[in-house]
Amino acid sequence: MTNFPPETALQISKPPSQQIQHLPTSQLKTKANTHEPWRRDPNGTSNLGADGVLRSLNANRTLVLDYRRLTPEEVKEYATPFGQEALDALVGVDGRDVVDEAVLWAVPEGQKRQTESRNETLVKVRQ
Repeated sequence: MTNFPPETALQISKPPSQQIQHLPTSQLKTKANTHEPWRRDPNGTSNLGADGVLRSLNANRTLVLDYRRLTPEEVKEYATPFGQEALDALVGVDGRDVVDEAVLWAVPEGQKRQTESRNETLVKVRQ
């Protein structure tokens, strides 16, 4: 089984107002890293949502390339490096409960806002 490459970043996505830091997945040695196949953008990021779904996003964070519905144990393993606040936010979350394809392939709201903010900044800089 393949581990996520070191350049991929992880962000746990809680409600948009409560985003948590990025962490290279090379520092995360969890069972969730070993699922195959994992489609990814080498410049993209991985995002663990409040729903327990780990999503691979493209560099612009406008498209979900792949997803994994994590078990509560995998969610806990993945959230541990982010501290107690992340663990508390994800207690009992089971990504396997998410079955709606539209939800699974949707870019998390917090990611959309970050992308829109970056795009607005780029437009202002170019003006």
